[in-house]
Amino acid sequence: MQHADRVHFYLSSAYTFILNSEIALTPSFITRYVNGAPFSTDFATTASFNNNFNFAIGYRTDKTLAGLTQLTISNRMVVGLAYEYSLRSELINKARGTTELFLQFQL
Repeated sequence: MQHADRVHFYLSSAYTFILNSEIALTPSFITRYVNGAPFSTDFATTASFNNNFNFAIGYRTDKTLAGLTQLTISNRMVVGLAYEYSLRSELINKARGTTELFLQFQL
């Protein structure tokens, strides 16, 4: 069975609103298209507190909810936790979502 490479198209945008000296709010979206697959769009909003703690919530058009928290440990290290949960009827009783723990290093 041969698998052909497919071109992926992405369109995204975000804007950061500075609410005050400690809080920023960033709504965003990203749309994906691959020939032979349905369009998928993520809508998200991220709240940033003192540039050290971020909290985000999102919705994907394939009926998925998502949340993320991240904490800046130092100028070079961030730790976080993300969770996704499908609202699709065929998955709702079979999957409990996914949880990701991440550690980011900046070189």
